[in-house]
Amino acid sequence: MNSVLKGETAVADVEDLISAFDAQQPTDVRGQEYGGKIEIVKKVERSDDVRVLPFLLRVATDEHEYDLARMEVLTDLRLRTYANDDDRLTVGRAVMHVLLNDPDDDVRNYAAIAMRRFMDVPGALASVQQVLDNQDEEVVLRSSAFASMQRLGPTDQTIDIMRALIADSEFAKSASRILSEWGVA
Repeated sequence: MNSVLKGETAVADVEDLISAFDAQQPTDVRGQEYGGKIEIVKKVERSDDVRVLPFLLRVATDEHEYDLARMEVLTDLRLRTYANDDDRLTVGRAVMHVLLNDPDDDVRNYAAIAMRRFMDVPGALASVQQVLDNQDEEVVLRSSAFASMQRLGPTDQTIDIMRALIADSEFAKSASRILSEWGVA
């Protein structure tokens, strides 16, 4: 097995880890659904190998994949350093896709949290606003989207969204407070 070094941590060959991840079945671990997948993801994340980002994007966007592994990946994508702007934009678009289209509300919440890092990606604000405007969405999801939108600071669009949220019983106080912090009446 080859190894890839990142810092002082030796990581098993990424190809072998990805194969092991893909081979893991629910029946492989008693009492722990897909238990080894999260550990494999954590090992892959530590590598600088060029195959890592495509793997992470595949896991994040695969709605049939183990949800806890996907949440781990979304956390990593939020914290990761990107080699170039194209990679960062690709990741931002993938996170937006998960936020808007995934059937798992917990995974969507992790995507909403991850969006904080990608709010400058074209379409990000509209995606977050779509979640905020849907009062049928879970409050936790909407709150995470709110925090991501707030991170942009005062712009014409965010001010308009905050003003609209004053009419939303869930966000009225927070939106008013933030508008005041931004110096906007």
